[in-house]
Amino acid sequence: NLYECVLAMESLCEEVNKSQMGLRNGTRDLPRMSRVLDNEKIFLLVDEETIRQYKSKPAVEIEPRIHELISRAEKGIKGLHKRLQAKVLSFLPPLRPLSPSHTSISYPPLTLAPSGRCQQQTTTRDVTGSSAG
Repeated sequence: NLYECVLAMESLCEEVNKSQMGLRNGTRDLPRMSRVLDNEKIFLLVDEETIRQYKSKPAVEIEPRIHELISRAEKGIKGLHKRLQAKVLSFLPPLRPLSPSHTSISYPPLTLAPSGRCQQQTTTRDVTGSSAG
């Protein structure tokens, strides 16, 4: 009877040891699991069609406003260009009538160079009609 008692005790010790190992394996990761469970971020999985839909919505709403701002900026640039041209032309001497035997000079419209400076392109023509620039 003592032998059976020892066998039962060994069996119980093995079960307790297995339970202890299982508990140890389950709780070894407790600090990481606590951080994961304390995290308040929520992740939601959605399909690609929903993502495309939400991406296109702001573009559809913003695009007309962008075009309006571009057209307003272009109108402003045209107005500034006209004002600049008027100021430059006000500094030019008035045209004098020349005799037909002399070369005539015309003042073409002013253009803005890529550097932002005003340039004037002039063309001279003599009586024969040939031009030199």
